Amino acid sequence: MNSMQIVKHVRQVIGISQMKFKNVVGRSQGAVSQWELGKSKPDVGSCVKMYNKAQGKVTLKKILESVGGVKIKEFNLTAEEVKKRWP
Repeated sequence: MNSMQIVKHVRQVIGISQMKFKNVVGRSQGAVSQWELGKSKPDVGSCVKMYNKAQGKVTLKKILESVGGVKIKEFNLTAEEVKKRWP
């Protein structure tokens, strides 16, 4: 999955509209729309919020790899370490 697919996938797994999803990630509905259209990407904080709301239905590793385009071989990083390594 790429970044636009994973955002829409997480939102659909949760079962909510873009209008409600914006509250989950703390961003505007326009930002969520831009993510789903592939015109921009969510930041790390938004990815973590998506993961928390998905309650184990989608892994944080999958979200970060899809959004960041990087493969995470070993996922024993703190939130701060992930932020430092984010492009």
